[in-house]
Amino acid sequence: MVRQGLVADVGGTNARLAIADGDGSLHHVEIYRCEDYSSFAELVRQYLERIDIHPRLAAIAIAGPVVRQKSGLTNGPWGIDAGEMVHEFSLSQCLLVNDFTALAWSLIMLEGDELEPIGPKITGKSGVRAVLGPGTGLGVSSLVPVGNTMFAMAGEGGHVSFAPVDRLEAEILKILQLQFGRVSVERILCGAGLVNLHRALAEIEGRKLPDVTPEQITDEGLGDADSDSARTLKVFAGVLGSFAGDLALTTGATAGVYVTGGVGVKIGSVLQSGGFRQRFEDKGRMSALVSGIPTYLVTAPTPALVGLAARLFRTGYY
Repeated sequence: MVRQGLVADVGGTNARLAIADGDGSLHHVEIYRCEDYSSFAELVRQYLERIDIHPRLAAIAIAGPVVRQKSGLTNGPWGIDAGEMVHEFSLSQCLLVNDFTALAWSLIMLEGDELEPIGPKITGKSGVRAVLGPGTGLGVSSLVPVGNTMFAMAGEGGHVSFAPVDRLEAEILKILQLQFGRVSVERILCGAGLVNLHRALAEIEGRKLPDVTPEQITDEGLGDADSDSARTLKVFAGVLGSFAGDLALTTGATAGVYVTGGVGVKIGSVLQSGGFRQRFEDKGRMSALVSGIPTYLVTAPTPALVGLAARLFRTGYY
């Protein structure tokens, strides 16, 4: 009998579902817009009925903190309860984890063109890997090896305080404090954060720009190097580089820091232009240490699903 499991990566905007076989391979990979469904259970029911596969195992990653196998989306309306999923879909097991826990599990499974070095090609040391991703929100996790066992460290690192490193970023912080009070780094490093940053930069110059979406900012910024949007992307990449370097120091990620998430992947060319890596290494007395840590852009289409499949069917993943 073929061992199979449902794997799902649920974000604030999209939900990615697939069936994982016992060898870790994925099939029936599909992407749904969350706003089209009243609940995650409704989406799963439609998906399983359409493909006519009814697995007994499930592993679900969600973009929010998980407590006692329950979670709600930080940037979306859904809540998921693993116990209710077991009952509703006659499962023998349902594992619910933060989405960046699943991404951490995937890191040692990715290879070749699924990873693109950011900056110089550096051979990392063995040890901890860290992953961050600006998308609907800002996710963070790390993968810690202990012998032959891999532990994914769950957390909400995207909600640490934003730390400006120059006068411009200090001005950005002042503007965002008027709107939010405390300013987390996620207020800048995500889709909505792009809009916050875009408006703040215009306000610093005494200008008011028309309302724009994150997609409009990235499209214009990538298409016109002299546009306001291009400047926004440059500042965004610098802040992301600083945060990635802070994450490397905090987690001891000598094996590498990995960037994923919809916004990060889309602006990969901006990250490669130099500002990200320069800011990553700009750590004062720790610059020499950080300069030996590789940075990568994860270009695999569904890395969280890869990580969930590894957790279901490989030994040593926690």
